[in-house]
Amino acid sequence: MLDGDGLNCLGNGRIVFLDGNAKMALQMSTLSLISDLPLSIVIPFIIISVVLVFTRLYTQLQYNRSIKQYLSSPPLEKESLQPQILQLPQLPYTIPFLGNALRFLVPVPGAFWKYLIKTHPLVTGACSLLVGPQRMHILFSPHAINAFLKDRNLNRDAVNRTLAVTVFENTPEDSERYWKDEHAHEILLKEYIVKTERVNELTSNFVHFLNETLAVDLAKPPIQNVNFYQWLHSHMFTASTTALMGTELLRMYPDFRTDYAKFDREVPSFFFQMPRLLIRNAYARRKKILDKLTAWNSAMLAQCGGEAADPQGEAWEPVFGSRVNRARQKYYAEKGMEMRSRAGMDLGWIFALSSNSITAAGWMLMHILNPDDESGLKRRIMDELHSAKNDDGSLHIATLISLPLLQSIWQEVIHFFFASFDGWLIELGLTAV
Repeated sequence: MLDGDGLNCLGNGRIVFLDGNAKMALQMSTLSLISDLPLSIVIPFIIISVVLVFTRLYTQLQYNRSIKQYLSSPPLEKESLQPQILQLPQLPYTIPFLGNALRFLVPVPGAFWKYLIKTHPLVTGACSLLVGPQRMHILFSPHAINAFLKDRNLNRDAVNRTLAVTVFENTPEDSERYWKDEHAHEILLKEYIVKTERVNELTSNFVHFLNETLAVDLAKPPIQNVNFYQWLHSHMFTASTTALMGTELLRMYPDFRTDYAKFDREVPSFFFQMPRLLIRNAYARRKKILDKLTAWNSAMLAQCGGEAADPQGEAWEPVFGSRVNRARQKYYAEKGMEMRSRAGMDLGWIFALSSNSITAAGWMLMHILNPDDESGLKRRIMDELHSAKNDDGSLHIATLISLPLLQSIWQEVIHFFFASFDGWLIELGLTAV
């Protein structure tokens, strides 16, 4: 890098001194190189540069003006009988259409929130950002959050519909069919997800299949070094998918776990509607997953005569697995959903079950098994787990999921190690996170 005295520091640590003539020659050679480029390259480059610079300057000026207005009269921090309505500061961005989406795609947990806290004056209480085609709003003022939570009309409908279409590739029509009948959907959730006996039943099946996959692994020759999280992800995903969907899915699609692990990291790119050109591999992977799930669903329906088994029957069966999955398959059929959209909903269901639970289990185990821990956490959690064992050595699920120390670890992990993204729809049509 050249400084004012002609000092050039090369990447290999050597220092070369250049006089004024040498610096001039270097600049002239650079200009000559640029001038030799064909206009078909130079003109698009100039146009793109102008658009990016203009977008950044314009959004930065708009942001500065909003901040100045807020700082002169912050509406969310002052109690007033007639509060002033101001437009939220829109965070500046450089790339049109993508907006602030790229900041969410940085592979560092909490990177966006650290950037926001460092650069944005929190006295405003809220800010706005453009994530692909969607405008969203972040609230961090106690006054704003209290006012927000008093709204009795809050719901996640807009977020759910967006996820169904943009991430899991439902058609808009099928997404509407699925979510429109709120009463029927609520009954399905209450009957097969909320009820304690159903939760215990699903957990018991998961533990059973986890024991099976661990037994197979333990029968193999020992491995000296292993990537702990990949090992855990493999076993938990296999057990949870089998408990939820039955045995045939992983038999027909043995690469599902590997493909899903990559898809899981690509979900934000789909949600923020990144251009296909930038994430072609992600689009190809999603197509493969949905093709396989569609083929599995068609094969299973053919195997059981065109209709999933009664969810009120057995707790689990190998074709469609759990009660809740069989109930969902019937719900798809009742709503007249296309097979491709059913596959998308199945993928969304697996995503909802696996993404948080496997990650949380990984963090929990890494803390419990930490060899440098001096608090005796491992000993205390093992003592607590022994209290949930039946006389035959099996686990008493109702006791297991109510253990206070285990629940405490779970809550702390969720609180400290998850960069969650959630949203609600407000009457004005805004999405808040």
